Amino acid sequence: MDPQKRYILNFKGRKLGLNRKENDEFEIINKNLFSEIMEEEACFPTKRNLAFIHFGKCAGVYINKYLINNILVDEGYRLNNSWWKYNQENKSLRRDYTEKELLKIMRQGCRSKKPFYVHNHHNNWNEQLIRRYCKLDWLTFMFIREPKDLICSLYFFAKDMIKGVDKTPIGPNGVLAGCQHYDTFIPLDPNKLTLDEFILEMLSPEQQIFWKLPDYVNKINYVKEFNSENFEKFLYKFFRHQYKPDEPVNKSSNKGYRFYKENGLISEETEKKFNSHPEYAKYLEYLD
Repeated sequence: MDPQKRYILNFKGRKLGLNRKENDEFEIINKNLFSEIMEEEACFPTKRNLAFIHFGKCAGVYINKYLINNILVDEGYRLNNSWWKYNQENKSLRRDYTEKELLKIMRQGCRSKKPFYVHNHHNNWNEQLIRRYCKLDWLTFMFIREPKDLICSLYFFAKDMIKGVDKTPIGPNGVLAGCQHYDTFIPLDPNKLTLDEFILEMLSPEQQIFWKLPDYVNKINYVKEFNSENFEKFLYKFFRHQYKPDEPVNKSSNKGYRFYKENGLISEETEKKFNSHPEYAKYLEYLD
Protein backbone atom coordinates (compact mmCIF):
# COMPACT_ATOMS: atom_id res chain seq x y z
CA MET A 1 0.00 0.00 0.00
CA ASP A 2 1.14 3.54 -0.75
CA PRO A 3 2.74 4.88 2.50
CA GLN A 4 1.01 8.22 1.97
CA LYS A 5 -2.40 6.49 1.88
CA ARG A 6 -1.54 4.63 5.05
CA TYR A 7 -0.69 7.91 6.71
CA ILE A 8 -4.08 9.40 5.75
CA LEU A 9 -6.05 6.26 6.60
CA ASN A 10 -4.71 6.17 10.13
CA PHE A 11 -6.70 9.22 11.12
CA LYS A 12 -9.93 7.63 9.85
CA GLY A 13 -9.11 3.99 10.45
CA ARG A 14 -12.14 3.25 12.64
CA LYS A 15 -14.54 4.97 10.32
CA LEU A 16 -13.27 2.96 7.38
CA GLY A 17 -14.11 -0.24 9.21
CA LEU A 18 -10.57 -1.40 9.96
CA ASN A 19 -10.22 -3.99 12.67
CA ARG A 20 -8.11 -3.36 15.77
CA LYS A 21 -5.04 -5.11 14.38
CA GLU A 22 -5.14 -3.13 11.13
CA ASN A 23 -5.72 0.11 13.00
CA ASP A 24 -2.79 -0.59 15.35
CA GLU A 25 -0.61 -1.18 12.31
CA PHE A 26 -1.62 2.16 10.85
CA GLU A 27 -1.04 3.78 14.24
CA ILE A 28 2.57 2.54 14.26
CA ILE A 29 3.10 3.70 10.69
CA ASN A 30 1.66 7.10 11.47
CA LYS A 31 3.84 7.56 14.56
CA ASN A 32 6.95 6.80 12.51
CA LEU A 33 5.93 9.19 9.77
CA PHE A 34 5.01 11.86 12.28
CA SER A 35 8.40 11.46 13.96
CA GLU A 36 10.16 11.92 10.62
CA ILE A 37 8.09 14.99 9.82
CA MET A 38 8.78 16.56 13.22
CA GLU A 39 12.49 15.85 12.87
CA GLU A 40 12.51 17.58 9.49
CA GLU A 41 10.44 20.51 10.72
CA ALA A 42 12.84 20.98 13.63
CA CYS A 43 15.44 22.11 11.12
CA PHE A 44 13.14 24.93 10.07
CA PRO A 45 12.22 26.80 13.24
CA THR A 46 9.94 29.78 13.31
CA LYS A 47 11.68 33.11 12.81
CA ARG A 48 14.34 33.47 15.48
CA ASN A 49 16.33 36.48 16.50
CA LEU A 50 19.72 36.29 14.80
CA ALA A 51 23.17 37.31 16.04
CA PHE A 52 25.93 37.26 13.42
CA ILE A 53 29.43 37.01 14.88
CA HIS A 54 31.47 38.40 12.00
CA PHE A 55 34.99 36.93 11.96
CA GLY A 56 37.14 39.50 10.14
CA LYS A 57 38.17 38.63 6.58
CA CYS A 58 35.95 35.53 6.47
CA ALA A 59 33.36 36.68 3.92
CA GLY A 60 31.39 38.57 6.56
CA VAL A 61 30.53 41.52 4.31
CA TYR A 62 29.25 39.11 1.66
CA ILE A 63 27.22 37.10 4.20
CA ASN A 64 25.71 40.22 5.73
CA LYS A 65 24.80 41.70 2.35
CA TYR A 66 23.30 38.44 1.09
CA LEU A 67 21.16 37.90 4.18
CA ILE A 68 19.81 41.45 4.19
CA ASN A 69 19.14 41.68 0.45
CA ASN A 70 17.71 38.20 -0.07
CA ILE A 71 16.06 37.17 3.21
CA LEU A 72 15.92 39.50 6.20
CA VAL A 73 14.17 42.51 4.65
CA ASP A 74 11.55 40.30 3.01
CA GLU A 75 11.03 38.38 6.26
CA GLY A 76 10.42 41.58 8.23
CA TYR A 77 13.52 41.51 10.42
CA ARG A 78 14.52 44.54 12.48
CA LEU A 79 18.07 45.11 11.28
CA ASN A 80 20.91 46.19 13.56
CA ASN A 81 24.17 46.70 11.70
CA SER A 82 26.20 49.64 12.96
CA TRP A 83 28.31 49.80 9.79
CA TRP A 84 25.38 50.18 7.41
CA LYS A 85 22.30 52.37 7.47
CA TYR A 86 20.35 49.33 8.61
CA ASN A 87 20.07 50.27 12.29
CA GLN A 88 17.97 52.28 14.71
CA GLU A 89 19.94 55.47 13.98
CA ASN A 90 19.36 55.02 10.23
CA LYS A 91 22.99 55.89 9.52
CA SER A 92 26.39 54.23 9.59
CA LEU A 93 28.05 54.57 12.99
CA ARG A 94 31.39 53.50 11.42
CA ARG A 95 32.11 51.30 14.43
CA ASP A 96 30.94 48.11 16.14
CA TYR A 97 28.30 48.11 18.84
CA THR A 98 29.52 48.35 22.43
CA GLU A 99 28.67 45.65 24.96
CA LYS A 100 26.05 47.94 26.48
CA GLU A 101 24.44 48.48 23.07
CA LEU A 102 24.46 44.74 22.33
CA LEU A 103 22.67 44.06 25.61
CA LYS A 104 20.08 46.72 24.79
CA ILE A 105 19.45 45.18 21.35
CA MET A 106 19.19 41.72 22.94
CA ARG A 107 16.48 42.90 25.34
CA GLN A 108 14.61 44.78 22.63
CA GLY A 109 14.67 41.71 20.42
CA CYS A 110 13.16 39.56 23.16
CA ARG A 111 10.30 42.02 23.70
CA SER A 112 9.61 42.73 20.04
CA LYS A 113 6.94 41.05 17.92
CA LYS A 114 9.30 41.42 14.95
CA PRO A 115 12.41 39.22 14.74
CA PHE A 116 15.74 41.00 15.28
CA TYR A 117 19.09 40.71 13.51
CA VAL A 118 22.34 42.04 14.97
CA HIS A 119 25.88 42.10 13.59
CA ASN A 120 29.25 42.69 15.29
CA HIS A 121 32.83 41.64 14.61
CA HIS A 122 34.07 38.66 16.60
CA ASN A 123 36.54 40.48 18.85
CA ASN A 124 33.77 42.79 20.05
CA TRP A 125 31.73 39.90 21.41
CA ASN A 126 32.62 37.97 24.55
CA GLU A 127 31.58 34.72 26.20
CA GLN A 128 29.15 36.35 28.63
CA LEU A 129 27.32 38.08 25.78
CA ILE A 130 27.14 34.90 23.71
CA ARG A 131 25.81 32.93 26.67
CA ARG A 132 23.10 35.51 27.35
CA TYR A 133 22.02 35.66 23.71
CA CYS A 134 21.86 31.88 23.47
CA LYS A 135 19.97 31.58 26.76
CA LEU A 136 17.29 33.86 25.29
CA ASP A 137 17.09 31.62 22.20
CA TRP A 138 18.86 33.89 19.72
CA LEU A 139 20.49 31.94 16.91
CA THR A 140 24.17 32.85 17.14
CA PHE A 141 26.27 31.96 14.10
CA MET A 142 29.78 32.52 12.74
CA PHE A 143 31.61 31.54 9.57
CA ILE A 144 35.36 31.02 9.63
CA ARG A 145 38.20 30.44 7.18
CA GLU A 146 41.35 28.37 6.92
CA PRO A 147 43.66 30.55 9.06
CA LYS A 148 46.57 30.35 6.62
CA ASP A 149 44.39 31.87 3.92
CA LEU A 150 43.02 34.34 6.46
CA ILE A 151 46.49 35.66 7.31
CA CYS A 152 47.39 35.98 3.62
CA SER A 153 44.19 37.95 3.16
CA LEU A 154 45.06 40.22 6.10
CA TYR A 155 48.50 40.86 4.60
CA PHE A 156 47.19 42.02 1.23
CA PHE A 157 44.12 43.73 2.69
CA ALA A 158 46.40 45.80 4.93
CA LYS A 159 48.66 46.65 2.00
CA ASP A 160 45.69 47.76 -0.10
CA MET A 161 44.14 49.81 2.70
CA ILE A 162 47.38 51.56 3.65
CA LYS A 163 47.91 52.45 0.01
CA GLY A 164 44.32 53.64 -0.42
CA VAL A 165 43.52 55.54 2.78
CA ASP A 166 46.86 55.55 4.64
CA LYS A 167 45.33 53.60 7.55
CA THR A 168 46.02 50.08 8.76
CA PRO A 169 43.17 47.63 9.53
CA ILE A 170 45.45 45.57 11.80
CA GLY A 171 46.18 48.09 14.52
CA PRO A 172 45.15 47.50 18.15
CA ASN A 173 42.40 50.13 18.15
CA GLY A 174 40.80 48.82 14.95
CA VAL A 175 37.60 46.81 14.77
CA LEU A 176 39.41 43.60 13.79
CA ALA A 177 41.43 43.68 17.00
CA GLY A 178 38.45 44.51 19.17
CA CYS A 179 39.05 48.26 19.54
CA GLN A 180 41.81 47.98 22.15
CA HIS A 181 43.95 50.85 23.43
CA TYR A 182 46.14 52.26 20.68
CA ASP A 183 49.41 51.23 22.38
CA THR A 184 48.38 47.65 23.31
CA PHE A 185 50.77 46.35 20.67
CA ILE A 186 52.73 47.67 17.70
CA PRO A 187 50.86 47.00 14.44
CA LEU A 188 52.68 45.11 11.74
CA ASP A 189 53.61 47.03 8.60
CA PRO A 190 53.08 44.70 5.61
CA ASN A 191 55.07 47.09 3.40
CA LYS A 192 58.18 46.37 5.47
CA LEU A 193 57.69 42.62 5.73
CA THR A 194 57.66 39.79 3.24
CA LEU A 195 54.60 37.54 3.32
CA ASP A 196 56.68 34.84 5.00
CA GLU A 197 57.86 37.27 7.70
CA PHE A 198 54.32 38.56 8.20
CA ILE A 199 52.96 35.04 8.78
CA LEU A 200 55.68 34.32 11.34
CA GLU A 201 54.90 37.58 13.16
CA MET A 202 51.21 36.69 13.19
CA LEU A 203 52.04 33.59 15.24
CA SER A 204 53.23 35.78 18.14
CA PRO A 205 50.85 36.13 21.13
CA GLU A 206 49.95 39.79 20.57
CA GLN A 207 49.09 39.27 16.89
CA GLN A 208 47.08 36.04 17.26
CA ILE A 209 43.96 38.05 18.02
CA PHE A 210 43.42 38.56 14.28
CA TRP A 211 43.17 34.88 13.42
CA LYS A 212 42.79 32.61 16.45
CA LEU A 213 39.35 31.27 17.28
CA PRO A 214 37.62 33.19 20.07
CA ASP A 215 37.50 31.54 23.49
CA TYR A 216 33.72 31.39 23.26
CA VAL A 217 33.61 29.53 19.92
CA ASN A 218 32.07 26.39 21.45
CA LYS A 219 29.22 28.48 22.89
CA ILE A 220 28.07 29.66 19.44
CA ASN A 221 25.10 27.75 18.01
CA TYR A 222 26.44 27.42 14.48
CA VAL A 223 30.09 27.59 13.33
CA LYS A 224 31.22 26.50 9.87
CA GLU A 225 34.00 27.16 7.41
CA PHE A 226 32.71 29.54 4.78
CA ASN A 227 32.28 28.05 1.32
CA SER A 228 29.38 27.89 -1.11
CA GLU A 229 28.24 24.46 0.02
CA ASN A 230 28.19 25.31 3.73
CA PHE A 231 26.50 28.65 3.17
CA GLU A 232 23.89 26.98 0.97
CA LYS A 233 23.16 24.42 3.71
CA PHE A 234 22.92 27.16 6.34
CA LEU A 235 20.43 29.18 4.28
CA TYR A 236 18.23 26.19 3.60
CA LYS A 237 18.37 24.81 7.12
CA PHE A 238 17.33 28.00 8.86
CA PHE A 239 15.41 29.91 6.18
CA ARG A 240 14.38 27.34 3.54
CA HIS A 241 16.14 29.61 1.10
CA GLN A 242 17.64 28.39 -2.17
CA TYR A 243 21.08 29.96 -2.45
CA LYS A 244 21.93 31.95 -5.58
CA PRO A 245 25.56 33.14 -5.32
CA ASP A 246 26.31 36.84 -5.75
CA GLU A 247 29.55 38.50 -6.82
CA PRO A 248 32.24 38.54 -4.06
CA VAL A 249 32.65 41.83 -2.17
CA ASN A 250 35.43 43.47 -0.14
CA LYS A 251 38.09 41.29 -1.77
CA SER A 252 41.81 41.87 -1.35
CA SER A 253 44.49 41.11 -3.94
CA ASN A 254 45.24 37.84 -2.11
CA LYS A 255 45.76 34.76 -4.31
CA GLY A 256 45.63 32.26 -1.46
CA TYR A 257 48.14 30.48 0.76
CA ARG A 258 48.59 27.53 -1.58
CA PHE A 259 49.59 29.79 -4.47
CA TYR A 260 52.25 31.57 -2.42
CA LYS A 261 53.54 28.33 -0.92
CA GLU A 262 53.87 26.67 -4.33
CA ASN A 263 55.66 29.74 -5.68
CA GLY A 264 58.25 29.81 -2.91
CA LEU A 265 56.99 32.88 -1.03
CA ILE A 266 56.28 30.86 2.12
CA SER A 267 59.05 28.74 3.60
CA GLU A 268 58.89 25.18 4.87
CA GLU A 269 60.00 26.42 8.29
CA THR A 270 57.06 28.84 8.48
CA GLU A 271 54.60 26.15 7.45
CA LYS A 272 55.94 23.76 10.09
CA LYS A 273 55.63 26.41 12.80
CA PHE A 274 52.08 27.17 11.71
CA ASN A 275 51.01 23.54 11.58
CA SER A 276 52.34 22.89 15.07
CA HIS A 277 50.81 26.02 16.60
CA PRO A 278 48.25 25.19 19.36
CA GLU A 279 45.78 27.79 18.10
CA TYR A 280 45.86 26.24 14.64
CA ALA A 281 45.04 22.83 16.12
CA LYS A 282 41.77 24.25 17.47
CA TYR A 283 40.59 24.91 13.93
CA LEU A 284 40.66 21.27 12.90
CA GLU A 285 37.32 20.59 14.54
CA TYR A 286 35.59 23.16 12.34
CA LEU A 287 37.35 23.04 8.98
CA ASP A 288 36.00 20.85 6.18
